[in-house]
Amino acid sequence: LHTRKPGRPFEELMAPAGDPFIRDLFGGELLALRRLRFTPVAAIMEPPQPGAAPGIPAATSLWDALTRMIDQRAARLAVNDESGGVIGSVSLRALVERHP
Repeated sequence: LHTRKPGRPFEELMAPAGDPFIRDLFGGELLALRRLRFTPVAAIMEPPQPGAAPGIPAATSLWDALTRMIDQRAARLAVNDESGGVIGSVSLRALVERHP
């Protein structure tokens, strides 16, 4: 097995401006969507907002949050802690602007 370069492959794969070879190997333009599966909502969470759709746990992936937004036709979801209390929100705008 030959490695392209030493380092941490997961971090290389997840880097937005990563190596073009790695990017093509793992899906090119779809890589941005695939990274959503590995990033929790807590990474881009904003303060709680009134009118947010029903909550999701902070550990939920951004992929699952996006899917829920689409299903519920909601631009913002509440984010809950382990006991169900609202601790923040995640918006479609934050997902687009701040995802890794």
